[in-house]
Amino acid sequence: MLRGVEENSLHALDCQLLQLRELISIYFSGVEIEVPVRDLVMQLTTGCYLSLTSTDNGPIEIGQNILKSTYLVVDLEEREISLAQAYVNDQGNDSDSDDDGSEKNRN
Repeated sequence: MLRGVEENSLHALDCQLLQLRELISIYFSGVEIEVPVRDLVMQLTTGCYLSLTSTDNGPIEIGQNILKSTYLVVDLEEREISLAQAYVNDQGNDSDSDDDGSEKNRN
């Protein structure tokens, strides 16, 4: 789908991907998180690149580009992390609240 080409340990992508509204699903221990494709593309002065990085035998590092699509709860006492899908509108606001910050009725 993304058709990247590796350049200096980065995966170069077509900058047109920044215009996509499609979602890609990422799974964490059975929890599906949908992330806009455009959030996985970073634009630098030299072009556009995949914003995920990994080491040769290590895990893929995730950052704000994926975490902004999640509700993340950390329970330090129980040593648990819980994830759920966050719904964000095109302006980057939580879709469950109005522009003034008041909560919308979901019914």
